[in-house]
Amino acid sequence: DSSRDEFGTLLQDNFNNDIIAMVSRYYELQKRMIREHEFDILGHCDLIKKMNAGNFYFNQQDTWYQRLTDDFLETAARYGTRIEVNTGAIARGVTTEVYPNGQMLRRCGEWGIPLVISADAHKPENLDFYYPEAFAEVQASGCRDLEILLGGRWRKLAD
Repeated sequence: DSSRDEFGTLLQDNFNNDIIAMVSRYYELQKRMIREHEFDILGHCDLIKKMNAGNFYFNQQDTWYQRLTDDFLETAARYGTRIEVNTGAIARGVTTEVYPNGQMLRRCGEWGIPLVISADAHKPENLDFYYPEAFAEVQASGCRDLEILLGGRWRKLAD
């Protein structure tokens, strides 16, 4: 979650430029976090794509990537983990799509993984940035498990 240069250095120094190994480790650590810790929301679960604009390092449509994200989401589903639909990187001009991507949103819908829309706002003017579009993406994904925190309790939004 820094710069493309720092990402490249991490890839080179720790994974010998093997992006599949790096991405695999990223999702393995997320699965471990889900299994070992209790938390309300897992934020920007596919942050690994942040420095990947234009498929610079990998293609999210590649079979190996799809397998890793499916395996990760199966773990999230098994543990009842809420996944954040994050619009903050769009507001900051870092990405053009929400976290998680559309394919992952569809899987969340298929597997009943609850979603929470969040701005991850770093500035007050971005508190509700891209919310109507994010809501439309969630609906288009087939997800019917959109939740909000209201009165200290998680509640499903009605269709």
